[in-house]
Amino acid sequence: MRFLSLALICVSIFAPATLSAAPSAYTILDLGSTSQRDVFLNERGQVAFSADGKAFRYTDNVGLEFLASNPYFLLIGGINDRGQVSMATSGDGVLDIQRYSDGVGLESLAKADALLTLTRPNNLGDIAYADTTGGYYIGITGVQCFATPWLPGIRPAVYDMNDSGTVLSSYVYPVSGGGGAYSFAPPDDYRRLTPLLSASALNNLGGVIGTTDQGPAIRWANGTVTQLGGSAFGRDINDAGAWVGNQYLDEDATEAWLGTKNGMVILNTLIDPALGWNLAYARSINNAGQIGGTGFLNGQRHAFRLAPTNSIPEPGSLALLCVSILPLLAALRRRPKP
Repeated sequence: MRFLSLALICVSIFAPATLSAAPSAYTILDLGSTSQRDVFLNERGQVAFSADGKAFRYTDNVGLEFLASNPYFLLIGGINDRGQVSMATSGDGVLDIQRYSDGVGLESLAKADALLTLTRPNNLGDIAYADTTGGYYIGITGVQCFATPWLPGIRPAVYDMNDSGTVLSSYVYPVSGGGGAYSFAPPDDYRRLTPLLSASALNNLGGVIGTTDQGPAIRWANGTVTQLGGSAFGRDINDAGAWVGNQYLDEDATEAWLGTKNGMVILNTLIDPALGWNLAYARSINNAGQIGGTGFLNGQRHAFRLAPTNSIPEPGSLALLCVSILPLLAALRRRPKP
């Protein structure tokens, strides 16, 4: 009778949990409205993004900080773990490549004739950019050109830089767009990352996310390639190999995705639907699993930061624990009294 009572108690506690919905995997921080899609994270959880020609940085326990503005053109390249932010602004007919640092403010690092792409600063403060004349690396020794146009219209572009100073680059064709992925490491190590046709991000271990002729893929540091399947395009990859990106639903609409060793999942399924968010674009992910991107809230595009919730046992796991306890209770019941 005692065994039956314990069993009923166990079932009454855990069985209803198997029928309830799993808790949200992420909490979401609303950073306000923006017209831009790119939202960048560092390992401290700081966020950099632009809105209406203004550059902002968010820091926990500090809030949203205004960094710079330009009514004509302002592009954010990213943020490093020191809180430095790379950006480009327009003025006097040229583009100014700049870096914001605490205690220093904005520094002008180089001039570009027509900016195409700009990377985040790595933790040394180095930055890469590309314009119509070539690809350039800005380091402690100055500005170095590491790639020049092959032919008129076939120009280099840069997409990311890791903390060792390796730059992810490619050549952009006027019609097809992708001309192969390359890496550059100072002073002169420039190489093709076969079989990637394009690439968008690399981590500190040499993993690169991009595309092959078979679709989205990750090229690991040892040269092996993992095809990801599906049609989501990867935007960033952390050191654990987790990646984020988006999939085009039609010509205008997108949905944000997260990819891990366990597969791919739509980010909208990992947040509380009662919040009213539609996560459309995931741009960055750090090693803590925080994700930066944009989505729609009440019909307006907003910047967000997702943070993983604490590890909570799945309800099914609790029920399984209950089932595993029952045989032990039965054995104790059968145990002869001394």
